[in-house]
Amino acid sequence: MHFLKFYQFLIGNKASFLQHYTGEGQEELYSQASLFWDKLDSLSIVFILLFFLIGVLAAWYYYKPFNEQPNRHYLPKYWWMFFIASAIVSFLVTLGAALGIAYPRIDGTWTIEIRIALQNAVLTLAINWLASVFICKRCATNAYRMFL
Repeated sequence: MHFLKFYQFLIGNKASFLQHYTGEGQEELYSQASLFWDKLDSLSIVFILLFFLIGVLAAWYYYKPFNEQPNRHYLPKYWWMFFIASAIVSFLVTLGAALGIAYPRIDGTWTIEIRIALQNAVLTLAINWLASVFICKRCATNAYRMFL
């Protein structure tokens, strides 16, 4: 699946990435950069699944297991803590996945992986917020209802 276009806002396209590796004597670097991009693109569905799952699971965990524990104080600060933690977890997991998926390591690949991880962190926040609104309105929960 080729979903790297979904991240094109921050990382650009393949041609702009490969432009840095054109010129005299850079044929090997160009082929390595092309291989890197193709591997990243072929497994880009993993990045989309990561931000979606992390966002939904963080919201679910906050509203269900976390708030159903005894003596829990239902304060908005806990929601914000889970909200921010989901973005941090998404960033780290996405960065780890990108580092594991795409190789060879050449100059310029680190920034692509960081940008994908940053975009995933922001998208995780959006999914977490949407899941929170849905759970708060549709499901039974002991949590503080921020979205009524």
